[in-house]
Amino acid sequence: MNLDNLIAQTSKSAVGKAGGQNRQNLTSIEIRGSLPFNDIKDRANPDSRTIDSSHVAELADSITAIGLISPIAVDRNGCLLAGCHRRAALAMIKSSNTKAWNQHFPEDRVEVKVFDFDSAAEPSRALDIEVEENQQRKDYSPEEIRLLAERLKGAGYQDYPGRPPKGVKTLTRALTELTGKSTRTVKGHLAEETHAKRIAAIQLETLINRAIKAIEKVGDHSEFSEEEREFLQSAIDKLSKISC
Repeated sequence: MNLDNLIAQTSKSAVGKAGGQNRQNLTSIEIRGSLPFNDIKDRANPDSRTIDSSHVAELADSITAIGLISPIAVDRNGCLLAGCHRRAALAMIKSSNTKAWNQHFPEDRVEVKVFDFDSAAEPSRALDIEVEENQQRKDYSPEEIRLLAERLKGAGYQDYPGRPPKGVKTLTRALTELTGKSTRTVKGHLAEETHAKRIAAIQLETLINRAIKAIEKVGDHSEFSEEEREFLQSAIDKLSKISC
């Protein structure tokens, strides 16, 4: 589906639901779909941000690993509204890693958010959307960040308490690049999960030890047969292995 068809289909649906509201009110509608990568154009107005090459490289690595998690925002003409670093990272992947590109972006199509207005004619609206889109990227919940962390770990990303070895894909850095969260926030969310797992492990060990003591106390009864005592000992052995 091309850009015009995508807009027309979504706008028609929105008008029907709104009881015939005028087209001007539709310019804030967010239309999700996909576009050929080469159809995503430069901003209609001068870009206020310079491209950070290290940021682009980090994004390219993480997108290669798990794909594009935040769609690029464009206007009705395909001009960029938000996502200049993501687009640059995609261009890097497309030119240097055909396998990853074909895996994540079949038929050269990239997920986008389309806003039905002309950014060249309404630069202030374009700026508002850029700010809003970048802010929305910072609204990842702690659970969403932890899920992303698991995906990145599966792709070989690791974290280190100090300076990581050269060439190592760093988990925290990748998460900050992907989500727009600060390093401190990302580490805090990951630490919350580690702390929760540690508490759960302590609670489990406490319950197991109580169960073992209860079984040992029951086994003190002289009327138990040898077979019953062996069964109780087997239960203790199994619980001890879980505790370890």
